[in-house]
Amino acid sequence: MVVFIAIELEQEVKEKIHEYVREVVKPACSGGRWVDKYNYHLTLKYIGEADETDIDELHCLLRDAAKSCSGFRLTTGPVGVFGDLRDGRARVLWLDTTGNTKALSYLRRYIENRAVAAGFKVEKRFSPHITLARDVVLPGTPGDMERMEPKVINVASISLMESRLERGRRIYLPLAVYKLG
Repeated sequence: MVVFIAIELEQEVKEKIHEYVREVVKPACSGGRWVDKYNYHLTLKYIGEADETDIDELHCLLRDAAKSCSGFRLTTGPVGVFGDLRDGRARVLWLDTTGNTKALSYLRRYIENRAVAAGFKVEKRFSPHITLARDVVLPGTPGDMERMEPKVINVASISLMESRLERGRRIYLPLAVYKLG
């Protein structure tokens, strides 16, 4: 099964992001594969294919990580892109996060270091974001877009998530949720 470690967003925050995407972002873009509102999250570490032994190791790692960090708050930020916009196409269109980035960086570093020590692949870069779409064409730059009214993201837990295809749609399911602090 394909898994990753994430911060799940509260339903109210997902709804506000979805409303912003529907009213502001999508009309300013063309094409693309848009993320379902139920799938909005912030990835802390992508694991990929994992077997039962890997899953057991990840449960231990996340239990320890959750104990090592208290809850904190982030805030939604402006839209950004990954990929070269020379042809107007963004490989990934995302929503930035701001707020207590020190706590986020600590949690991410803890998870990364423990995961690598357990034999999982190193991820050198971490750019916290909420993916909105992939392969989108933008007429201008993300900075031209009206900004979303900032929404607070209460980070109270971390989740081990499964990524799977069901009826041709990508869905993310929490396998386990660990409360911080």
